[in-house]
Amino acid sequence: MKYTFGRISVDGSARTIAVAREPAHLTRKAFDLLLLLLEHRGSAVSKDSIYARLWPETFVAESSLQTLVHEIRQAIDDRGTGTSWIRTVHGIGYSFA
Repeated sequence: MKYTFGRISVDGSARTIAVAREPAHLTRKAFDLLLLLLEHRGSAVSKDSIYARLWPETFVAESSLQTLVHEIRQAIDDRGTGTSWIRTVHGIGYSFA
């Protein structure tokens, strides 16, 4: 599946991401999280659903998820605008805005 938003294009099949046509890098888990949020864009994805998809049957600290969200934001958000494509839904999880 291919997604295009703003200056960003994501190709889930090829596992590539480009910002303003320049290749960007995300770790495997961060890319998987971005795809999950894109698949459910407009809806909040619970932390439990994210853990089940990214780390099935494995316990990980919440900081691991926060680190992935930070990595995605660093890669795709326009610096200096104060807005993010990834929205924190307090008490629930995250959504793609």
